[in-house]
Formats: sequence, structure tokens, C-alpha cells
Amino acid sequence: MAPVLSLALRILLLTGVRSGELRRAEWNEIDWDEKTWTIPPAHQKRSPSPPRVPWVVPLTEPVLRLFRELEEIGGALPYLLPSPGQVKETGCVAKSGEGLAPTSHGGALRCPGGRAEGPRRSGAAQAARLRRTVRTGLARLGVRHEAAERCLNHAVQEMEAACSTHDYLDERREALERWAAHVEAVVHGPPGKAMPKLRAVR
Repeated sequence: MAPVLSLALRILLLTGVRSGELRRAEWNEIDWDEKTWTIPPAHQKRSPSPPRVPWVVPLTEPVLRLFRELEEIGGALPYLLPSPGQVKETGCVAKSGEGLAPTSHGGALRCPGGRAEGPRRSGAAQAARLRRTVRTGLARLGVRHEAAERCLNHAVQEMEAACSTHDYLDERREALERWAAHVEAVVHGPPGKAMPKLRAVR
């Protein structure tokens, strides 16, 4: 799979953000010192209520490493995920002036360089299902419901939104750190072993 798409899918798995939020992400949304990613309302899923506000995503060390790799590939460009026209490695079509096309993540296994073998199955890995994986994993790790739901920026009831402005940032950071450690342990064995660095395809 092309490096940009592979990095994107890893980021989705470790953060639980929506693929459209990552596709539209710009480098000016990343605060390296605070280790946060602030997603503006315009980049979030549209919802009639409650009023949308910027969404702050705590970034774990594994995610920051992935961002550094993206920065090496196309950091001079405004978008985290450069379009194939800017970095010719994905084989997917993106509109001029945008990051990766909306279908690039969901269709990653079907794009040249990342084509799935054999017929598609209902259980095949898809970007849209990574959020379900994250939410299920957080529950299995014992993360309490309120923090787990806010990790995915799920809409809350109007009454709850009006009565509580707590963003659970510290709890979400701890939850995502536990999730990242679990994923790394599953993929690479003992904790502390970094994800392998990907080299850009020339």
C-alpha cells in the first residue's frame, strides 16, 4: 500500500477520527507543543444540534510519529495528506487544491498498490469501520462510557450539551494512550517498539 494511505489508515485507527476530518486536515491545525489536533467545525460531520465547535483531539506519541512521517512526505503543502497530483503514489483521483479524495480511505484496499485479494466480504477492513474498532477497543480496555464516546466526538443529547461543557481532554488522552499501547502490543509485540517507518515511493 502507498505510504500516504498506509499512514492515513494507521492514524484513523489510533485516533478514531472520521476519514473526512483527516482528509481535510491542514498542518496549521496541529499544535506540536500541546500535542493536540484542533478540527474546525467546517471539517466535522454535519449535525443540526448541538452547535458545532472546534474539536480538540489529543495526540499520542505513536500518532505524532506518523504525522512526522507525513511531514517528510509533503510537509511543505497545506494538507496533512497530499493529493496524488502532489505526491504521485496512491493511484487515486483527488480534486485540485484538496487533500486525498473522499473515497481514498474507504477505497484504500481497492486502489492500485493496495488492492485486496479475492472478492470483497462484509467483514473486509474498511476505513469507516475503524471507528467501530476503536470504540469497541476502548470499551474492552475499561474506558468509561463518557470518555470513550467523546474520543470519537459522538453527538451528545441537547440537554447534556447545555448542562456540561467538560471536554474530557485529559481522560481522552489517557484513553487513547492506552489504546495506542494496546495496538502496538498486538502489532509489534512488547510495548515500546516503534511502528516501522515507511519510505515514500518515488
